[in-house]
Amino acid sequence: MNKPSEHEESCEVRLAGGVPPVQGDPLSTNQRVGLKLFAIYCLAYGAFIALNVAGPQLMPVPVVAGVNLAIIFGLGLILLAFALSLVYLGIAKFSRDASDNG
Repeated sequence: MNKPSEHEESCEVRLAGGVPPVQGDPLSTNQRVGLKLFAIYCLAYGAFIALNVAGPQLMPVPVVAGVNLAIIFGLGLILLAFALSLVYLGIAKFSRDASDNG
């Protein structure tokens, strides 16, 4: 394999935000965590869509205090997205702090 030219290496550095990529960089860990959390959300959203397609007659059924299933599920998705973002924030901060102290 050919060694990259100086120009190609400098382009890599600029694309990486001015820092050359480092193996074991917390950014890659954060990306993996983010993708896993996104997959969790996609599964929940997919369940919502599947329920809408397979049983649309279930959506107007009152579930809690007269509020229908569609509203409960939709609000649940919003709260899940918020909770997953807090989880990601905690994990990303922890991995950043660990790399700063290491």
